[in-house]
Amino acid sequence: MTVAFARWRAFAGLLWRASPARVLAFGALVLAAGLLPAGVILATGALIRAIPAVVDHGMAGAAGNAALLALAAVALGTSALSVAGSLLAQQAAVLDAAFALEVHHTVARAALETPGVAALEDPAFADELEAVAEAERTGVLQTPVTQLSGVLTTRLQGAGAFIILLGFAWWAPLVLAAAWHLTNRVYLNSIERLPSVAAGQRRADYLRSLAVDPAAAKELRIFGLAGWAVSQYSDVRLEALGVVWRSRKADRRLNAAALAALGASHGLVLGALGVAASRGQVELAALFVFLQAVLATSDLGLLGDPQKWTAQALHLAERVTTLRPRFGLAAPAAGSAS
Repeated sequence: MTVAFARWRAFAGLLWRASPARVLAFGALVLAAGLLPAGVILATGALIRAIPAVVDHGMAGAAGNAALLALAAVALGTSALSVAGSLLAQQAAVLDAAFALEVHHTVARAALETPGVAALEDPAFADELEAVAEAERTGVLQTPVTQLSGVLTTRLQGAGAFIILLGFAWWAPLVLAAAWHLTNRVYLNSIERLPSVAAGQRRADYLRSLAVDPAAAKELRIFGLAGWAVSQYSDVRLEALGVVWRSRKADRRLNAAALAALGASHGLVLGALGVAASRGQVELAALFVFLQAVLATSDLGLLGDPQKWTAQALHLAERVTTLRPRFGLAAPAAGSAS
């Protein structure tokens, strides 16, 4: 089982226990909001294809019917997309609260149902609790499902564009998807290093508190440990910053390669489309559809904040769900926190 799969499984498990019925509704709305844009693109292409016949023969007959059907499909698809987006936002907002509550319940059960106090004194367990508290402070638990909905719907839109481009050439969407995957990998690498940086920052903050908290500082001075505390703080702080500096240096080459791959892939696909259109192998309506699909493949790439917050929520879910098995406790039943 890969780390990514384990995190997605942990997140899905917490979300399912929070509210199974709402998760099913959420999934249906994500599918609708993610796949409808591809349908609208195809319907728009059909409308463009029908216009010349309408110009030549008028709205009467098969040409007019085809144009009206395409126009109705565009209107209905656009309206359905708007409705699905609104309902999805409402459903995600409710699940945000339910997910956060389930996270807190899972942590509380792990702490309260642990036999004895030895486990509670484990520094690793204390670090897990602090990670949850830090997630609350930094906003990871405020809108995890809302951010996830943005990631899933956007990825589905990219998948729809991928399928549409297969109608032009089998290699075209593969080339674009590979380039966007490379840019996405660079971004995810930087996100995956955030927890280790945060852990180092927590240790540095703790050592700093020893030096500035009156009671702790007094003890350090009495036992002559002030210099040691400052040295430890400096070492831990520099170690955390070193992770950031090394990652930025390592990412420079990947960033350059990703940008080059994006430029080359888009140039190749758009050039091939232009050549095919000039030779009459792709009609105007199809050209419009394929160009829209090329632009929409960007949904397979960087997503910015939704991607970052979702990655952090997935990491948190994994940490939370490992608390119970770590201390030999059975998993709760579905809906127990509802």
